[in-house]
Amino acid sequence: MRVSALHIGMGTQLKDIRELNLSYQRALSAVTFARMFQKNIICFDDMGIYQILFSIQDQKILSDMYHHLLDTLIQYDQKHNSELEKTLYYYLKYDGSPQKIARSTYTHRNTVHYRIEKIKTLLNCELATFEEKFPYMIAFYIAKMMK
Repeated sequence: MRVSALHIGMGTQLKDIRELNLSYQRALSAVTFARMFQKNIICFDDMGIYQILFSIQDQKILSDMYHHLLDTLIQYDQKHNSELEKTLYYYLKYDGSPQKIARSTYTHRNTVHYRIEKIKTLLNCELATFEEKFPYMIAFYIAKMMK
């Protein structure tokens, strides 16, 4: 007997019956999220930034944004057998802490420093402010959705 997982998505609370379609669309987004991230049940209100990303109807916008932001690193990684994209991910995740990045990637701290400088050069971005980091953080959220 084959058992498949059950995924449940809940929309938002209605204030008026005219919001029924909106709550239904949000419930569909929550179900998609639940399937994608192997959750049994999820409420739209608990999806965080994914509320916005799953509400975008034109998925090509998300794909284009991801590629626009990260293709430089992806191509460099493929050409040089490096891990700049992965290093950038951990750089953002650990708020630039070389020690935490080195620990998570099993890489020497000097290598981490070199990679971060290479990333900044390739992206032509210092990654010093939230405004500079935020688009790349969103790109990694999009990457999780695209898998």
